[in-house]
Amino acid sequence: MTQNVDDLFEKAGFEEDEVLHIHGELTKMQCLSCGNIWKIGYDEFDTAKDRCPKCGSLKGVKPKIVFFYESAPLYKDMMKYFDLLSNPKSILVVIGTMGNVVPVADMIEGTPAKKILCNKEPSKFLPEDLFDKVYYESIESTITKIEDDISSWWES
Repeated sequence: MTQNVDDLFEKAGFEEDEVLHIHGELTKMQCLSCGNIWKIGYDEFDTAKDRCPKCGSLKGVKPKIVFFYESAPLYKDMMKYFDLLSNPKSILVVIGTMGNVVPVADMIEGTPAKKILCNKEPSKFLPEDLFDKVYYESIESTITKIEDDISSWWES
């Protein structure tokens, strides 16, 4: 699950259906007239002349991104994952977020799951006491520690 709109997870080898892009995908366009979604990669899209390939609409075409003040339709799907944290055998790893756009702290407070935070710096929106492990360093320098944490919890 990612708040980022880039395709770095897919470039790292994840399949498209393995990543939940809760704020949309920069490499796709969507037609608000017919609901069609299509890939454009990093090609330029000319909003003055490019049309939906399915219905031909020009007016209802936009990037498949959640803009400010728009509803985020995948938040409902995201919440299903946070519901899994009621299981004490669940493990959540939070990486690289301030916690203010998606209120992670509110969603994990009181859950029995094991929780790891990895950020470059503290955030007032992510109280340390909500996490079992906290790392304030880059993910590159922390990944082995996180793998060890997960392995130790998984095996116990």
